[in-house]
Amino acid sequence: MTTDAAPRLTGTLDLVFYAVAAAAGVALWTIVRIVGVFDAAGVPFTLPVTEAPVEVTLEGQSAPAPQTLTEAAVRVPGLDPAGQAFLVTSAVLVLLGTLVTVAAIVRLALEFRAGRVFSRRVTRALTVVGTTILATAVLVMLSDAMARRSAMEALGLDYEPLAMLDLVAYAPAWIAALVAGVLAGAFAHGERLQRDTEGLV
Repeated sequence: MTTDAAPRLTGTLDLVFYAVAAAAGVALWTIVRIVGVFDAAGVPFTLPVTEAPVEVTLEGQSAPAPQTLTEAAVRVPGLDPAGQAFLVTSAVLVLLGTLVTVAAIVRLALEFRAGRVFSRRVTRALTVVGTTILATAVLVMLSDAMARRSAMEALGLDYEPLAMLDLVAYAPAWIAALVAGVLAGAFAHGERLQRDTEGLV
């Protein structure tokens, strides 16, 4: 093994280790979330409430202090099968989206380590990252919204359709997908310029 090959192999093994660790972490989170869906005590949901002044002791405080209540975490027992199915679907979508994104990022890192910055694989990997993040965010948002609808119906409440605040909650996903898409376009342009330049030599 040459002197240059040893660090390259070590870097590749590091990438594989971090990718496996990330996948294992998300898989564990998915299992915990799915098990929680079938908890006899009920599934916790964060629901909006009419703003009201309350005195509560927040974590880290030694005495109650006046606060304004805007949301409440409510356990909903006896969630119907449709609501449970949407929650399980949401968790599985997060798992699949994360696995695909991590695999694409590993491919991207390997291409960069090999010195192939402007290549078809780099462009494809960035496109996969952006598309996967966007699709996962949209599908998870819809699944969670349908599960919340089931929870509110179980509590005898009127369901409110998705609002702008629901979209804002996924702002990091929208931004990440946009950035990945812009980078994919930039690297595709760089690839074309490199190909044209090589053709002139």
